[in-house]
Amino acid sequence: MPYNEVTPRTTLRKNYKDPATWPKALHGFISASFKKASELKLTPDKKKQFQAELKELINMAIDQGKIETNPWETQTLPSLGGSQKLDLYCNQVEEARKQKVYKEPVQVSVKQTIKNKNVFDEPDGQPSHSALPPLKKMKKIQKNNENALTSQQRKELRSQRFEKELSTPPPDHSPTPVHTNPNTPLVGTCKELEKRYLRLTSQPNPATVRPLPILKKTLQLLIDKYLQNATYNYLCDQFKSMRQDLTVQHIKNAFTIKVYEFHCKIAIQFQDLGEFNQCQSQLKLLYVQLGTPSAEFYSYRVLYYILTNNFNEAFELKSQLLDANLKFDEYLDTAYKLLEYTMTNDYNQFFRIVKLLQEKHQEELKTLQPVSHVNVLTDKNALKLNHTAWFFFLQLLQPIISKVRINSLATISKSYRKLAVAVVQQLLNFSDSELNEYLAQTKLDQFVDQGMLDCVQCRPTVEHLKSQNRKIDIKGQV
Repeated sequence: MPYNEVTPRTTLRKNYKDPATWPKALHGFISASFKKASELKLTPDKKKQFQAELKELINMAIDQGKIETNPWETQTLPSLGGSQKLDLYCNQVEEARKQKVYKEPVQVSVKQTIKNKNVFDEPDGQPSHSALPPLKKMKKIQKNNENALTSQQRKELRSQRFEKELSTPPPDHSPTPVHTNPNTPLVGTCKELEKRYLRLTSQPNPATVRPLPILKKTLQLLIDKYLQNATYNYLCDQFKSMRQDLTVQHIKNAFTIKVYEFHCKIAIQFQDLGEFNQCQSQLKLLYVQLGTPSAEFYSYRVLYYILTNNFNEAFELKSQLLDANLKFDEYLDTAYKLLEYTMTNDYNQFFRIVKLLQEKHQEELKTLQPVSHVNVLTDKNALKLNHTAWFFFLQLLQPIISKVRINSLATISKSYRKLAVAVVQQLLNFSDSELNEYLAQTKLDQFVDQGMLDCVQCRPTVEHLKSQNRKIDIKGQV
């Protein structure tokens, strides 16, 4: 009794939904695909198509039980200039073998036919995944070719074809060298200064990890590019890659702190609170481990707690700093004063401090001499990044100012029937242009008449703004 051949489902043996269980050849294919996509500089739409194809192909390999057997070294994707049809390479080979179509004219000699065919019965010079002709045409061509060749010629063709296929060297399945010994620290060997950030899905490969001397050169390169107005997306990607190389090599020293501090400040400038919080979380641990705390960066942490209404954490941090005998400088003193005034809704004192800081910033700005290069390892002012001493503090303070202004308007709307717009401008530290833009943006300008703000009428709008102000959704928050 004949039996149907059944391919065993290897997916039943392993949970391939976990990337850690994927074969190394597949991880190599994924890395190579992302590298090629980066070299091709795909458009956003093409990048989405590439990622969708990659995901679909991996799921296809899992569902068909071919994730271990598919030759990932020769796999291609349509969006990266590969086969026109998205399919596993092993499936393409099997389909080509079954069809056995000869595209050469019948009059061509047997030897010439063999010479111009590859193992998939396609002319040399064309990719093995080129589009095949329609089914009816294939059958007709196949029938004509078989009738034109004698039995002996067909045997010779078949023999030559399989001989050529067997002579093709097999793909190299030798594993990529990775660091697997947990008792010895990994030391990278990569010499490239710039490297894109890719999330690790397996053990790190020393050949793709930069050692400490190279990372120091990379930091200098990135700060020079920052001073030359490089884009934030580029800088953030490169800094995350540096942080990853430091982490996998267990490098925790003064240079590590410097990398996180630079990234932290650049994230503040571009209002990326997610990356800022990740850097701050690591800096908090590094300051304790290495015993080199920075009052300036602790003050940024306090401002972050104000923004996220995490007042308990702010006071717990203050207790820890006092226990560690850390001297409170002007940064920390100012941050905790702002915390106090925010909690008590004392907007008069809050905006008095804000105005004072803005005046200091403007005064220093008059004498500031920007430079095109700073030595990040030796220059004490390198962390200023061509800005004033209070620039980054004020940048992080901006979303807090917006929050306090809404809360202050809510208090004002309950305390007055009408109030002069000039008084509101003074109380909330607005310039003329800022106030007009703010009233228009919040739609409060409709309640202004002859220079007076109707507090009773604007109260529902202000309360609505205040309720929206409570919603805080920050990517990367821990």
